This record gives sequence, structure tokens and C-alpha cells, in this order.
Amino acid sequence: MVSEEAPKARRRAVTLQDVADRAGVSRSAASFALTDRGRVSAATRERVREAAAELGYRPNLVARNLRAQRAGAVGLCLPPMSTTYTYYMDVAFGAVEAAAGLGMLVAVVPAGADLSGYHLDGFVVLDPIADDPAIAAAAERGLPVVTGERSPTPSPAVRGVVHGDHARTFPILLDHLAEQGARGPALISPIASTDWAATARAVYAEWCEARGIAPRIRDTAFPSPGAEVHRAALELAADPEVDAIVSMTDGTVMEVLTAAAEVGRTPGVDLLVAGAADSPVFTVTQPTITSLDLQPREFGAECLRLLHRVLDDPPAEPIEAVTEPRLVVRQSTARKLGADPTQ
Repeated sequence: MVSEEAPKARRRAVTLQDVADRAGVSRSAASFALTDRGRVSAATRERVREAAAELGYRPNLVARNLRAQRAGAVGLCLPPMSTTYTYYMDVAFGAVEAAAGLGMLVAVVPAGADLSGYHLDGFVVLDPIADDPAIAAAAERGLPVVTGERSPTPSPAVRGVVHGDHARTFPILLDHLAEQGARGPALISPIASTDWAATARAVYAEWCEARGIAPRIRDTAFPSPGAEVHRAALELAADPEVDAIVSMTDGTVMEVLTAAAEVGRTPGVDLLVAGAADSPVFTVTQPTITSLDLQPREFGAECLRLLHRVLDDPPAEPIEAVTEPRLVVRQSTARKLGADPTQ
């Protein structure tokens, strides 16, 4: 007699073939659909994923990595002092979340770290600089790289690029300032060490030239020391010809607000203030700050997804993906210059 307490027979694990059969596709098509590679239509991909969800399919990640001779982990290389910027932390969280969904681990690699000590399959390098050492180290080891923003220096290691198309999106912010009455906008920007900064500076200069406006750019280091940014902000805020200031990073925008108060200017009334990268801080300042939302979590997720694609199906040429920043208008530019703030 068999005891009622005897364990029930374990159910057979759901296989990739089961998913393929449920979706009505071949096993290879099911594999491509679940790993975002190969030529699979959107409808097929969705059907396969629905079948996998219905069956409770869980891929054997250990077996997959062993077959592919992979570690199952990738590196996320951050710029110097990046932990002081909300943007980079959000990018990192987005990458980690995307990696979890793909069965991968992410090692956050601080700037200047010796990459030879990491056993990883590839790297995401954020805001690479010219002759970026992380890209050079990956190239030396024959590992693929996806960059978050374009690399100023070409490298065979770079197999994918995710960028925000700043040449197209940065003018949206400048046009908004002009619509609000700005005739002398200024820019506080890191020196052109990254593609993001270089593109924004070039676009600003071209935008000013097209309108017969004298460009006013104040250089800062990256990351920017507070005293350096404050001096630049104070100089611009004290100039009566400057009626709008765009500052590239969240921390530097705070210095603009402080400098404006010191010289008797009122942001949102006689001085428009905006940031080129959004931050939660901008929703609690007085006034709240208009900015470009670079959607950092989605940006980080897209970088990770692209690296996963590159690892699974190495491309003949580097792949380019574009994210979509959006303008968020807040109190600092919501009214036209000179408008009654009580209205």
C-alpha cells in the first residue's frame, strides 16, 4: 500500500520544443523569438512569448551559457564620479532590470578599474571619451562593446551604439526657450569630452548662428566642481543680455538657481532656466525646472538588450539604436519672459 504522504511524481519540465509546438513554429524560430535574434516577425515573437508564458517555460540558463561558453554576465562601465549623478544611477538600474529579464547578471565597473580581473562576456560603456580605456581593454580581450552614446574614437570592439539623437532633440529645448521670449540664451556645458556634450554644444552654436544670436558657452570640467560652475553661472546671470540659461547636468542647474538669486534675477520671470538632463530634484525646486527627459532607465535597458543581441548574433557592422528624449516643461520656463508671475 502506498502512503498518502508519498511525494507526487514531479511534472516534466517544459521544454523549448513544447513552446514551439504550442506556438506552431519550429524550435529554432522559438529560440530566436525568445532571445530577440534572427529574422522573426513581431507577430511570431509575440505568439511564442505568449506560449512560453502559458506553459510556464523557464530557459535553462546554466546550460545555455555552457553551450555558448559564456559567463552569463556583462560589465557596465561608468564615467568618473558618475554615482553623484541621478542620470547614471537610473541608467544602471534600467540595465540591471533588463538583464534580469534576459537571464544575465550585470557587474557595475567603476571608472579606471582593471578589466582584466573581470570574467565577463562583454561591456556596456556609458558616455565613452576619446581613446576610452574601457573600450581599449575590451578590444584587447576580443570582447564586444555597446556604447551608451557614440564613442569619439572608432574601435572594432564597438558592435553597437545607443544614443539619444541629440542633434535632433536638443533644438527642441532651444526652440521652446525662443517661443517663451528668450533672445539671448546661454549654455553651461562640460568641455566636449563626450559625444553628448560635443553634439549639444555644436547644435547650440548652429542654432544661435541661424538666428543671428551671439553664442555664450561657459566651459566646465566633467564632472564639474561646484565652485567652477557657480562662477560660470554667476557671470551669465549678471549679464543683462542673457535671458535664458541651459545647464547640461542636474547638479549644475542648482548652481544657476543660486547664482540668479545672488544677482537679483528671478528664474521663471526674468530669467528662463532649463536642464539638458532631467532629475527628480527638478520637481521640488523653487521654481520647478524645465528639462529634457533622456529616459535613462529605458536607455540603460536598451543598451543591455542590444549587447545581448550582439552576443547572440554578432553583427557584420555595428548596430545603432536610438532612444527618444522628451521635453518636460515646468515653472522655470512655463511663462513668457516678463509675464506677471501672479497670473
